[in-house]
Amino acid sequence: MRLFRLMGPLLGLLFALSFNAFGQGFVIEETIAKKVTPIAVDSSDASVETLGKMAFNCHGAFRLVKASQARAVVKLTPLGATQCSVKVISGNPAQVLYQGTVSGSNLNNATLRACDAAVKALTGKPGFFAGQLAFISDRTGNREVWMGDLFFRNARPITNDRSNAQRPYLTPDGRTIFYRSYYKTGGSDVFKQDLATGRRMPFAAYKGTNAGGAVSPDGQNVALILSSPGNAELYIQDVNKSRKPRRLTTNRTVEADPTWSPNGRRLIVASGAGSPQLYEIPSQGGALQRIPTNISGYCAEPTWNPLDESKIAFTCSMGGGFELALYQFGQGSAKALTSVSGNAMEPIWLNDGRHLIFTEEFRGGKTKLVILDSETGKTTAITPSNFGNASQAAFAY
Repeated sequence: MRLFRLMGPLLGLLFALSFNAFGQGFVIEETIAKKVTPIAVDSSDASVETLGKMAFNCHGAFRLVKASQARAVVKLTPLGATQCSVKVISGNPAQVLYQGTVSGSNLNNATLRACDAAVKALTGKPGFFAGQLAFISDRTGNREVWMGDLFFRNARPITNDRSNAQRPYLTPDGRTIFYRSYYKTGGSDVFKQDLATGRRMPFAAYKGTNAGGAVSPDGQNVALILSSPGNAELYIQDVNKSRKPRRLTTNRTVEADPTWSPNGRRLIVASGAGSPQLYEIPSQGGALQRIPTNISGYCAEPTWNPLDESKIAFTCSMGGGFELALYQFGQGSAKALTSVSGNAMEPIWLNDGRHLIFTEEFRGGKTKLVILDSETGKTTAITPSNFGNASQAAFAY
């Protein structure tokens, strides 16, 4: 584990249709709960259709079928190099539930954004297909930070340091990335890098170990783990480094893996040497409060749901390996989310508050990134089979 290496048909598809005054047709306001909707994706462009099917295949609310068997059909039409129109059709006789035109940075991005618009129309929740993905890969022979979309269509390394890069964090706007590296100094430092220009700077290079880099939901502060006091403690630093980092913990244990609440008022960290547990602390300072997950003697790598602050996912030891678990405040003990033959670890929530990405580790140390639907348990590997290892995902939309 990263933490201490460092030390069926749908049961009621309810459509409430309202006309969009801006002329984009009908928008679905009420839809799918936890059942799976049979859906078809169609396009006159083979590559657009393939990408659309790839996207919907990893969403737990949908099941790809033929158009004749579908409850809804998503029609995608490319319009030049950077636009894609989308139409969602359902019923007998067929009616248009949603239609619109979406722009993107390229046709792939526009296609994924069009699919996201269809997801929002069908579920009432945002789609995640067009989000940015950062991760760690040794594809070039060294552990570097990579960027791309969720389907690795434009995956590229953004570091080439040969310095064991680790644990990237993206700002909410997706313009800046923080990551840990041993670049230049040979020590464990946190770097800040502008993704548009490539310009980077050391963000935390204090004496001892510098780790963390989780950015607050408003993009203004960064949670760090610094050992300069002699012990790994939780600090908060403003994103522009206009003042000194503010220390939040003072104890004899080891803190790691900070994650912010959706409103930025609280953080959760893993704390403890060897047998960590999860603790909550106000972002303005205060006492650590243990979170009673009651599922394992080892709980680490928490990630706070961006839409529902009552939910956190995390990694725990279970059955001789590591699995993902979900804890909901006020609902008692945590429950397991995965059951893999190797290890499931390093979870992060996607922007819809339903899906996560995690690292699946196999015997021999091979790793891949997997999307998990926390409601149905559906898993979909997104790392191409010929890509190599990928782990430690970060996501922004």
